[in-house]
Amino acid sequence: MEIKVNEYPVEMLSTDLQVAGTLSTRGHPPLYINDPQVSILTVENATVTPLMAGARIGPMNVPATYVPKVWIDILLIGDFSVSDISLLPKTFRLICFMASYAVRGTLYGGVEMQPADVFGSRTGPFLPVTDAEVFAIRPLAVEVGGTADLIYLNRQSVQAYHAIS
Repeated sequence: MEIKVNEYPVEMLSTDLQVAGTLSTRGHPPLYINDPQVSILTVENATVTPLMAGARIGPMNVPATYVPKVWIDILLIGDFSVSDISLLPKTFRLICFMASYAVRGTLYGGVEMQPADVFGSRTGPFLPVTDAEVFAIRPLAVEVGGTADLIYLNRQSVQAYHAIS
């Protein structure tokens, strides 16, 4: 059986880096990024941009860069939409705070899930967030932020969150 490899444009944000390029996934992207056997994501034709204010280097274009999943706060997969995934039935409008970003959007859970459980007992680090807005909450070397129909948020990066109406 042959494994299907798909290519998607991606943008990744960590506390201090922005990485953009092409991600090749084996199979369905949400399953791939949450696969416990995959600890590092390879981004090809990558642009790596330091985000810390006063960085002494600028954007770097490289054939490939390797990003440990644990360092990715926010992951945007281009050419992949909400209609391509299955979402749990209960919705939570939340604002989530990380070291460098705040994200406002809709997260999903089981019927009996409460807001306090959203980032708890889940498998895999990345949770889908729809109708997402990303805001920088500290000075960055380049402008970062915007809206997207679908992003993936690393639950391990979330420092605090609360429900909004």
